[in-house]
Amino acid sequence: MHKVVWILAMAAVCGCATSGRSQSQQTVASGDKVMQEIEAAQAQLTKTVGALTALGTNPEGDIVKKFDGYVAELSKLDSCVLALRDRSTALAAKREEYMKKWLEQTSTIQNVQMKEVAANRRTELASDFMVVNGKGTAVKKAYAPLQALLQDFKRFLEADLTSAAVKSLAPELEKVGKQADEVQALVQDYKTALGDVLKKMAPPPPPPAPEEKKNP
Repeated sequence: MHKVVWILAMAAVCGCATSGRSQSQQTVASGDKVMQEIEAAQAQLTKTVGALTALGTNPEGDIVKKFDGYVAELSKLDSCVLALRDRSTALAAKREEYMKKWLEQTSTIQNVQMKEVAANRRTELASDFMVVNGKGTAVKKAYAPLQALLQDFKRFLEADLTSAAVKSLAPELEKVGKQADEVQALVQDYKTALGDVLKKMAPPPPPPAPEEKKNP
């Protein structure tokens, strides 16, 4: 009977530890997906602004084809931003689950010093994620007016797709370039901060395999 109780107790401990480690891995995996979406959004923003610039700098060419190209790239950009938003929300949920599990597991530690170290580590990670969240918020705030401006270009030219109309938008086109550069810089900051946190959470890679000695 005592043996059965001991086996059940050990199974509970091992299951809890595995669950915590699993949630950590899931959080890192979710963060990696966010990184992928960030890179996709960065690349698509460059393509979208490039398509608009190509239309605005040469309105004498086939503006219908160029406009259609811009609309297509803008649609892809909207999809990328939506995907990034969804991935970021999923990451936040995984992070909260992980932090909660971490607290549950470390709350039963008896060693005072170890318990303190665990609390400090948890606080440090929570602080790092707050920095990431702040940078993500900065990206959203900067992107909102840029997205509105890109959509206004689409609406304006849908109603008046002529060379004269395109030329009249030159001042606004210059604003797009500046705002896009600002957004890209903020996105890069967000990406860097998230990458730093994920590195802290990820286990170290296994050591390289020893090289085989070659016979002389």
